[in-house]
Amino acid sequence: MTVTASGHVLAACIAQDFRADRLLPILREQGATATRGGWYLSRPEGEYFVFSYGTLVVWSPAELEQPWEWLLPACVRPLAKPELDHFSCGSGESYRIREDHITIDQDHSLERLAISHAIAQNCKLASFEESAKEMIGESQQITAELAARGRIRMSQRSLARWRGRIHQFKSDIVLRFDLLDTPEFFWEYPELQDYYNLTARYLELEPRVALIQHKLNTLSEVLEMLAEEQKHRHSSFLEWIIIWLIAVEIAIFFVHDLFGWV
Repeated sequence: MTVTASGHVLAACIAQDFRADRLLPILREQGATATRGGWYLSRPEGEYFVFSYGTLVVWSPAELEQPWEWLLPACVRPLAKPELDHFSCGSGESYRIREDHITIDQDHSLERLAISHAIAQNCKLASFEESAKEMIGESQQITAELAARGRIRMSQRSLARWRGRIHQFKSDIVLRFDLLDTPEFFWEYPELQDYYNLTARYLELEPRVALIQHKLNTLSEVLEMLAEEQKHRHSSFLEWIIIWLIAVEIAIFFVHDLFGWV
């Protein structure tokens, strides 16, 4: 592909994940080449970079709409509304990205792949941000009830599910999808890492991940507090049962001792 002033870059997060055993045959049939953390594929409409975490980046001379139908059979939990990001691109003397326009100094797929790693992470992160926003919105009812009543009407199982959702969410961001880590691709091509670093800095990947983590940690602390309260209430309930059983036993003892009842 030749990068021109009218070129376009489309990033799309279309699923939670790609299923490897379905994705690989599709890509091999299309003649894709494997790279660290993804696949490269040239099609008539543009140059594709497909990443295992349900995201693709397409560099094309023309603006495209939904160029991912052929990948849908490999999707795990497809998103009802794919997360999209658009950039324009062109050539220049040095690489830079400004106002969503990418100026690239080399017309080579490896440079575009280096940039695409950051763009794909940005798109995946945007989908996480939307999910986190929905989760925090759902949790507002819990915190509002806690503020109004001093306690919540939620079972231990429901609370455990909430805590599990947040833990899984944080694990996906930090561990599973490595949104805080430099992709392994740059172990093999360290000379291209500046392309990635400049793009990631422009897209503010690190502070955005930190902000999501802070929000989730705050919500997690609230749920931990509620779990401790439920645990305390349960312990108090058991203590009162024990106290009443002891009281009944004492009453039976006195009745037996005073009246001689068996």
